[in-house]
Amino acid sequence: MSQNASRLYFGGDGGFRILQLTDLHYDGSDAVQRSNAEVSRKLLAFEQPDFVVLSGDMVSGYAWDGREQDWYQRMHAAAVAPVVAASLPWAVVVGNHDTESGTDAASILRLDSSMSSLSRTLRGPQSPNGTDYLLPVWVRGAGRGADADAIGAVLAFMYSGRDECLGVPKWGCVTPAQASWLNQSLGSMLAEAAAGSGRSAASIPVAVFLHIPPPPYMDVRNQVAIHGTVAETVGCPSVDTGLLEVFRQRNVVTVQAGHDHLNDFWGSIGGVAFLYGKKTGYGSYGPARGVPHGGRMLKLTAFDRTFETWIRTEDGAVDAQIDSARARTRQLHCDDAALEGDGGSIEGALVVLPIVIVLVALAALGGMWKRNRHRQRPASPKT
Repeated sequence: MSQNASRLYFGGDGGFRILQLTDLHYDGSDAVQRSNAEVSRKLLAFEQPDFVVLSGDMVSGYAWDGREQDWYQRMHAAAVAPVVAASLPWAVVVGNHDTESGTDAASILRLDSSMSSLSRTLRGPQSPNGTDYLLPVWVRGAGRGADADAIGAVLAFMYSGRDECLGVPKWGCVTPAQASWLNQSLGSMLAEAAAGSGRSAASIPVAVFLHIPPPPYMDVRNQVAIHGTVAETVGCPSVDTGLLEVFRQRNVVTVQAGHDHLNDFWGSIGGVAFLYGKKTGYGSYGPARGVPHGGRMLKLTAFDRTFETWIRTEDGAVDAQIDSARARTRQLHCDDAALEGDGGSIEGALVVLPIVIVLVALAALGGMWKRNRHRQRPASPKT
């Protein structure tokens, strides 16, 4: 494939539409495989995006029985099959459960990049662990030379680890070394983009995709009016590795995560919008009973820091998430069920889901083991 053929391009209207599919959790069961394929096909048909991002936990690695050596490869192929069938380019980030069947994050990126010429996933050789990469989005004819193209936006894909951050257990993070790589690499690419287009580097938007939400998601939940539903605590790492400062310094407009299957809210802090995806898959837990599965759409505009976003659900409905409100509770610590305000119940900014009441009751009875079982690696033996 030629360099130009593999490039991502803005459309003629200056927009670039991205569909985020998150937390598919393929687990080897026929029921999950059928349902996941169906919801993915529906969302792709409804939106017909320019690009698809699978933002982690494509596979429930903990479901591997330790016998079939190519099990992960088979599950991953099923996850991307609807995108391949739609002839759309895609890229992936690795989630904490993807690596639980013996395949490390760099190997998953290498596997995905070899699956089809439509994959734009890169095994980032210059990032600390080979797990992070950047993709420019080009604008035809916008360069300084005759018929030259120019970079109109940059997409960043970051691995957020697994079950510890700098030795602190629970959830992984983008490490300081990765954050430093992101800072330097974005700086270089934005300088190249500015030189090629004759525009300022500050005019070129950056969108970041990762799986585990960093601590600013909890700050958004606690401090600003949010759009959408908060129905569980933010499962962020307890260590703040300084990502917000990198985001602010390097023109990051949006950050998109998954991981917390009951949340689909977004809000802005420090000039950066932090968005949850919409739980897409039928594996693992969530969304709440009666709530449809879906995906988040993001529309970027070349050389512009504004963006559009909405939720598309499997029944075809669109949730523009226009209204906003402050959450009525405050989360005290990352992934801590302890809340203050309004009696300590977990409430949506706009919607209070029945499952929330159940979760709080289970917590009071010591029944939170059920949720943790789905979100932590089971102690099943591996061979």
